[in-house]
Amino acid sequence: MSAPATYGDLMPRAAMGITGGVMWVQNFPAERKEFANRAIDDFRDALRALAEHTRVLLDQRRLAGITASGAPDPRERAAVALGRLLYEAVGTVPPWLKATARPSASPWAGAARCVRAASDLVATHADVTGAPRTPDLDAVLGDPVARQAALAEVGDLAATLLSGADHLALRAMQAGVAWGEIRRLVPDLGETRAYARDLAGPGSLPASRNLDDLTVAHTPIRTEEPAAEFADRMLRLRQHAWEHTRSAHPSVDDLKTYATLGIAIHAHALAFHGLPPAARADEPLPRQLASLVDRGRAWQQVSRALFAWRSAQPGDPVAAEDLTRISALLRTFAPLTGDQPELAPGDRQHLGQVIAGAAAVTADIGRWNQETATRMGQAHQIYVPACTLTGAQVTNDHSLTQAKLADRLGLAPTELVEAAAGLYGLTAPKKGSALLGAGGLTLRAEPLRTGAVAAAPSRDPIQRST
Repeated sequence: MSAPATYGDLMPRAAMGITGGVMWVQNFPAERKEFANRAIDDFRDALRALAEHTRVLLDQRRLAGITASGAPDPRERAAVALGRLLYEAVGTVPPWLKATARPSASPWAGAARCVRAASDLVATHADVTGAPRTPDLDAVLGDPVARQAALAEVGDLAATLLSGADHLALRAMQAGVAWGEIRRLVPDLGETRAYARDLAGPGSLPASRNLDDLTVAHTPIRTEEPAAEFADRMLRLRQHAWEHTRSAHPSVDDLKTYATLGIAIHAHALAFHGLPPAARADEPLPRQLASLVDRGRAWQQVSRALFAWRSAQPGDPVAAEDLTRISALLRTFAPLTGDQPELAPGDRQHLGQVIAGAAAVTADIGRWNQETATRMGQAHQIYVPACTLTGAQVTNDHSLTQAKLADRLGLAPTELVEAAAGLYGLTAPKKGSALLGAGGLTLRAEPLRTGAVAAAPSRDPIQRST
């Protein structure tokens, strides 16, 4: 089973298809009329796919607010306008829905398929109401950094595609397509092109690694390749930890499973880098290894804090199974004792990236576990053996006093839950929010100047507006 496609795989392929199609119409005449008609259909379909993708990225629930806002984000305002103009120009019915249509192999048709696949990929992370099904919908599209990056890329693709409109019209005319048909199907798109440039923004396009790494929700576990299986199971545990924050009856046993996972991941990651548990560093550790040590110790403290906790809900057997299998794989990849396995440089680099990714996943899990533990404490869903509590902890609570005398379970005191929540805060590094791009700064499109389109000089070499 191959790795699932990511957003970062699909959109560059769409960009190559759009650029390839523009280069073709600029340099090669259409040999027959049917070729020109197909090129026009594919051009319009690529624009339609970009319009649909713009709607997906903006989120239908936000469109009314963006439109009504007196001071909307310039890039989002340009995206709304671009989507509206594209729908007005090309409609909503793609040519391949025609009864006699056959799939096109042109670069523009391939680009449209890639853009639609990217739209479908994003859609798998939401339910029919638009609410998130995975943590990635909020983490990516709910993140202004990622949304700005995605919208800017759509603007750049639309501007590139629209730059080929004049050449397409000329080639269609040379192939014998009626001029009236050309004017109807390839209208003057000057205003649309201006909004596309506004959407792309000045300078280099912004970027978001989280967006580029986004793949379809709930991918199956790939068991034929150990590193892939390890990564897939980590992602499934990540999904489960996020769902745990929304569960009405979460389980303390699952929190303990994640604490054990955090300890194992960081211990084996250190062993992979030549620092097994028994090793003592005489010199300060590199920043990367020092961070792994600190976060591994934080997970150990969390595990100790949770040891006596109990809850009514049993643990998820799938999470326990994933932990067992991940532990077995880690003993193969990076054993805590003995020599590390001999690997080719490329394989070692790949494995190092997978283990580093797993450590990053535990950071997400720690944040969500903190939220779950806090909510469980507030809902009185955490119990502890009252015999483990001190006299000071039970003095002001009659029920805990009775439980201690009877050697029964009692509700966990608030200070125990708060202490554990504080320890969770040490398991994840602080996340930066800088947008990648020119100068590392957030790139924002300037508002479209009043009259800018009307005042722009005409660039219509084939005089479609006559």
